[in-house]
Amino acid sequence: MPLSAPLPPRSNKRILEVGVYTPGDLAFEVTALADVDVRSDGDTTAFAGHATVKSRFKGRDFSSLYRLSRVYEVRQGRWRIIAAKTARQGIFHYSRQFVFYLHEQALRLPVGGEAVMRDQLLHVLAMGNRLYITVRVVPTSLGAHAGLSGSFYYLGYEKYEPVVFTETENSSLFVEDKASIATYTNVLKLLDRQALDAEQSRELITSILA
Repeated sequence: MPLSAPLPPRSNKRILEVGVYTPGDLAFEVTALADVDVRSDGDTTAFAGHATVKSRFKGRDFSSLYRLSRVYEVRQGRWRIIAAKTARQGIFHYSRQFVFYLHEQALRLPVGGEAVMRDQLLHVLAMGNRLYITVRVVPTSLGAHAGLSGSFYYLGYEKYEPVVFTETENSSLFVEDKASIATYTNVLKLLDRQALDAEQSRELITSILA
C-alpha cells in the first residue's frame, strides 16, 4: 500500500520561513536528502533519512545535517503520520558539549514496532558513550517535573547571547528575550537536580532493552 501522507521535502525544495521575525531573519533550504530507510511492521511504517539544510537566523549560520523521522500508521483505511521528528545531526562534534534530558516514558512508549524501538534505544546508548554527549533520564517515578511544558533546545555560544529553539505541530520559534531565557535556564537547573545521572540513565535504558 503506497503512503498517502507527505514525505519529507525533496532536494532544492524551499521551506517557508516560520516564527515572528521580519523577512530575511530566518531562512531554510533543503539541499539534499539521502540515506532513506523505510521499515514496516504490520499497519505501522517508519521512515528515516538525512537532510542537508542551509539555514541562517539573524546572520548566524545554523546550516547542518539533520535526521528526519516519520512514523505512519493505517487509520480508517489511510496512512496517517502519528509521529514526526527532525533532529540536528551535524552539530554533534567533540568541540562542543551536549546534555539531553529524556523522560523515561518517551523511552518506553512503543512507536514503530519492536525493531524500530530497539534501534532507537541502542542509538541513544551509543551517542551517550561519546565524551562530549551526556544523556540523562527523568524517571517516571518522579511524577511532575520541570519539563512538563514541553521540549526545547537551549543553544549557548561563546560570542552570542543564548537562544532557545522550540517546536510545535506546525511551527517553530527562536526565543531570545532575556526574561524567557531566564525561565528556560531555571527549567534546566531543576532538571539537573531531578534527572538520573549519566550512569543511572545508561542502566535504565539497558534494562528497557533487556
